[in-house]
Amino acid sequence: DVMLSKLERHKQVHGDCRVTKSQDKKLAKWVCDQRRTEKNGTMPADRKRRLDAIEFIWGAKDKAWDVMLSKLERHKQVHGDCRVTKSQDKKLAKWVCDQRRTEKNGTMPADRKRRLDAIEFIWGAKDKAWDVMLSKL
Repeated sequence: DVMLSKLERHKQVHGDCRVTKSQDKKLAKWVCDQRRTEKNGTMPADRKRRLDAIEFIWGAKDKAWDVMLSKLERHKQVHGDCRVTKSQDKKLAKWVCDQRRTEKNGTMPADRKRRLDAIEFIWGAKDKAWDVMLSKL
């Protein structure tokens, strides 16, 4: 597979399998095609194994979610909790609110909820504020 070899070289140079059109239009299209093929269930098992071996990113949105989770983990290390204000980090604060809304709507994947629970994510911001004030009495 010429394109798979090209992707392997891309990973060696850039450290991951994310390919933008500005980097290589043909390879970026091929990467999208691989995601679609896998999603449709028509990808040959051997190709999937080879892509998994180079840590192919099957869902670009999943990678973005992982990046934000890492930011939240760093925030917790610095501040001691998962409460993020807009003045601290506007983008992360919005992401935190989005996670609460997704969980409240019942559309959060179980794996994501488990990962957030593992870092003591605060599901009800108002509930946490109440607990903090109560503990000060």
